[in-house]
Amino acid sequence: MDFKRAKAKVKRIRQERTLLLVYGVAVTTALLVYIHNNNSVKASLPEDEELVEMMPEEMAYDEETAFSLEDDLKIAEEEVKAPQTVEIAEDVQETQAAEDMLTPKTLGVNEELITVEKGDSFIGILTKMGLEYSEATNIYTAYKKVYDARNVKIGQVLNISSISDSKYNDAVSITKIMTEPVSGTRYIVEKNADGKYEARVEQDDLKEEVKTVSGIINGTVAGSMKMAGVPGNVVGNFINIFSFSVDFRRDVRAGDKFEVRYERKLAPNGNVVRTGDIIYAELTLGKTKTAL
Repeated sequence: MDFKRAKAKVKRIRQERTLLLVYGVAVTTALLVYIHNNNSVKASLPEDEELVEMMPEEMAYDEETAFSLEDDLKIAEEEVKAPQTVEIAEDVQETQAAEDMLTPKTLGVNEELITVEKGDSFIGILTKMGLEYSEATNIYTAYKKVYDARNVKIGQVLNISSISDSKYNDAVSITKIMTEPVSGTRYIVEKNADGKYEARVEQDDLKEEVKTVSGIINGTVAGSMKMAGVPGNVVGNFINIFSFSVDFRRDVRAGDKFEVRYERKLAPNGNVVRTGDIIYAELTLGKTKTAL
């Protein structure tokens, strides 16, 4: 429904409601006149029963018949009014819908941080904000060129900028979505000047460094290395390096030592983005030192 048709419909409905109101007043007035006339006739009749008996049978005032006619008229009026009441209620709803279309929406720019929770999906989050499903699908399709939004995980944060209708608290349009599942790498989908969505990746300049960790084994080698702060993937590579020369169940004793040197990359804020290859690995079992 466009604005012209909506405006014409509002005008027509208001005219119909006015006519119905006039009709209702006319029916009510006729009913009151009818009742008044009957009461006047009843009051003017002689109380002498003989005069009543002398009147022709068809002219005799039958009080029961009079009340029956009044009841019939009331029933008929209610039957006429009932469907009109339903029609008026429907017209009121249609009028409200049409007027809502003519009323300018109160739009504003909104930025919201949404944390993914259990059971959430990317498209589900957008439709829950009030976005049409087709629009949410368009955003997902554009985003997929750089990031598959099906992979959003619990706890991941979506920074969503939108144009929202403050009256209904619904998102009318999404202007930008950004998420950073890995520190230093941001995946962005944004609406361009043509109203289409474009996706891109922003990558911070990462700082490379070599990290050295050493420690004393107390328990298992893997457990001791993790306690010292060595990342899990580096621990796994360290075990694989020595797996052909060391029996970790029989040869390793408490008090033995390890040392590992590996590459890692840091974001500008100092967060470790990823760890690389092992540069040096050393395992001291008793007095025997093995370096690879």
